[in-house]
Amino acid sequence: MCKKLASALTFVIAFSCAAAAQDAKTVVENALEAMGGKDLKTLQFTGSGTQPDQLKDGNTPGPRSLVKSYIYTVDYTLPASKLERSVIPGLPPQQMLGGERHSEQYVNGDHAWDVGGVPGILGPPHMRPTDWPILPLPASFTKPGDPIRQPDGDGLQSHSEIDRIEQLWLTPHGFLIGALKARDTAVEPQVMDGKKFRVVSWTGPNTAKITGYIGEDNTVARVETLMDHSMYGDEHVMDAYDYYRDFGGVQFPAHIVETITTPALMGQKSLGTELFVTDVKTGISADLSVPDAVRQTPPAPPFTIMTTKMDNGLFWIAGQNDSSLVVEFKDFITVVEGPMNDDRSVAVIAEIRKLIPNKPIRFLINTHAHVDHTGGVRGYAAIGATIITQQANKEFIEALLRTPHTIIPDSLSKRPNAKYRVEGVEESRVITDGSRRLEIYHVKGSLHTTGMLMTYLPKEKILTEGDPWTPGMVNPKANDRPYQRCCDAQNLYDNIKRLNLEVKTFAPIHGRIDTWDHFLQYLGLPLEKDQTAGK
Repeated sequence: MCKKLASALTFVIAFSCAAAAQDAKTVVENALEAMGGKDLKTLQFTGSGTQPDQLKDGNTPGPRSLVKSYIYTVDYTLPASKLERSVIPGLPPQQMLGGERHSEQYVNGDHAWDVGGVPGILGPPHMRPTDWPILPLPASFTKPGDPIRQPDGDGLQSHSEIDRIEQLWLTPHGFLIGALKARDTAVEPQVMDGKKFRVVSWTGPNTAKITGYIGEDNTVARVETLMDHSMYGDEHVMDAYDYYRDFGGVQFPAHIVETITTPALMGQKSLGTELFVTDVKTGISADLSVPDAVRQTPPAPPFTIMTTKMDNGLFWIAGQNDSSLVVEFKDFITVVEGPMNDDRSVAVIAEIRKLIPNKPIRFLINTHAHVDHTGGVRGYAAIGATIITQQANKEFIEALLRTPHTIIPDSLSKRPNAKYRVEGVEESRVITDGSRRLEIYHVKGSLHTTGMLMTYLPKEKILTEGDPWTPGMVNPKANDRPYQRCCDAQNLYDNIKRLNLEVKTFAPIHGRIDTWDHFLQYLGLPLEKDQTAGK
């Protein structure tokens, strides 16, 4: 009797699950037909709008950039997509370089690639440096200006193919087509703000649930999911769709608002791209095939380490878009900047332990809150370092360190009991062991970010800064006065003079090790007889 009851119960559960799945598929099919996507294979939408630029400081969003043109082409059968975008930046130094930033980003299955440009360089082509090859280039290209490159080699992006495929399924029609293909599609009713929705969910490529809200008019009102970011961790990404219009028989939203929320991105900081759609085409023919140059190129390495010994117990570790300065003290080590991502931090920490064995990394100094400078701080927190940042960024860094990283666990998520601290610097601070002295200063009045720190070694006369000056990245000319404050180098000079620092050498976060004389030449200032800043 028990066996019969169990068998009957199993049948009922299986029947109920099958019925629920069938109901979900029916909901999705009805919505797809209502939106003109029943036999949809390819789609392209065009629009314009705005997108976020980098933060003004950890608490304040920066000015938004104008998205002059946004063309998204997708083939749901492959799946593959192309995003072509022209942007006029809103935050210095980019807005001061003039012109537009044009990018093309592709994905096709397991391959992601970009067309045009050199990693880490912004601005018109004529401003690309002739001496850039002295810095290591990603394995995916051999010389500046190569037309096709993989997106991960500069250390600023990771798992781009997963992210771009995920974005493809967040489009209104893409969500529905994906739901029809998925094996675990489910639906449940929900009321929000007095409106009835059928909430459909299925598992996306990154193993997180993709959830869509279908209104009573059978259009997709919003789609949301979790996506991994190397710094921000589990991002709650939501695309809201409204003002649906008929574009040649296809119902498509004329207004799209993206929000990206984490503990460190709340309120206005969570507003992503906002688009106003002006045209939608279906049945288009677009070449989204993977170029041979991409298929035949090995994946770009997640990190590259190049170490320069500047003095006893003083090392500059470069190799990618950002560098770090390692300063040895009697009983501990201080690192200036933990940039880019966790992979980079783990590799740099391993290099430091080879260079200076048996000493703990006690301090990590963060110059400012921008993603390329802050993306690796969690790796240092994982080993118990104290993170020092400008006071305006303290809460932001604390939020980054408590952000979940469940989709792709990083070193800190694997050490939940790590004993780290975050300390803010208002104007200045000194780290010393009685012999070596490292001074930390607030860079006042920076247009690039209000929460900027720089460091100075008075005995060695070495200054480290992140962004105000990138040696070798821009070639100045005698008539380039409009670019005098590019990256706010003039403001850096003003701060060095204000603090009466005697700088001879720059060990920057971006670019190459360079001299005070070259800095003056870059600014168009006369050389100083004693080659120092303060006398």
